[in-house]
Amino acid sequence: MTSKASDTTLSRRERNKVATRAAIAQAALDLVAEVGYENITIEMVAARADISRRTFFNYFSSLDEALNIQVTRALDRAIEALDDHAFTMPIVDATIHALHSIADQDFLSSVALLYSQGCTNPSLHANRLIAWEEAITEMTRKLGQRLPNADPFAISVFSHSVLGACNAAFQHWFDTVDGIPTEADTARLKDTLTQAIEIIKDGFPTIASINPTPTPAQKDA
Repeated sequence: MTSKASDTTLSRRERNKVATRAAIAQAALDLVAEVGYENITIEMVAARADISRRTFFNYFSSLDEALNIQVTRALDRAIEALDDHAFTMPIVDATIHALHSIADQDFLSSVALLYSQGCTNPSLHANRLIAWEEAITEMTRKLGQRLPNADPFAISVFSHSVLGACNAAFQHWFDTVDGIPTEADTARLKDTLTQAIEIIKDGFPTIASINPTPTPAQKDA
């Protein structure tokens, strides 16, 4: 049997790990803000977080992973919020409420910075996409637990559609942001996320009834 003292020690150890992981991620983000992604190294991040290079790799496999933990945390929070609302309202409404939890001022400042750096850095962009893919997997799992009688394929399609729309909403929102996001930017992101889910819910009404315009080659055929 584990003693009460050992439980306390284990709890403290786990808290220290969480704190160290957060400190590393924040150090990486601060350095990106100060000198730019291209100019920082893992050694610089380790020194800023007051750890060794070896300790850095105990927590993260790369600099990109340390930076994108900001996106991962927000997506985890949204999925937890969806799990909380899934029994109290229709799934689409629950999804909108959950995605609104992402629109946090501090988080958005970090994400806006990462999106600006990712536009010119393929590896950072690729790692961000991995965070979104992992969120899709987790959302599918959570919904499968909450909706045991639903078609698993339909749940998978829903998860891919919702988080794909959310990602598109983020990119659309980011294109309108100039510098550090303001409260007005945050409110606009909530509206954009809601609009993205409503487009899925309503079956893409703004494009479903439009006939494609033939290309010149098709006209001549």
